[in-house]
Amino acid sequence: MKVPTNDSQGKKQFPNKEGCCHEDGRNILVYESMMNGILKEHLHV
Repeated sequence: MKVPTNDSQGKKQFPNKEGCCHEDGRNILVYESMMNGILKEHLHV
């Protein structure tokens, strides 16, 4: 799954998935660094 983000020019961008992990019943997706905000804001839309 990819989540669209807005860049500074108003275009939609899709961050690249860097990896994933399933450990102790938790699923974690790791995406490349995103500008303008904190990770929590991008994950909890």
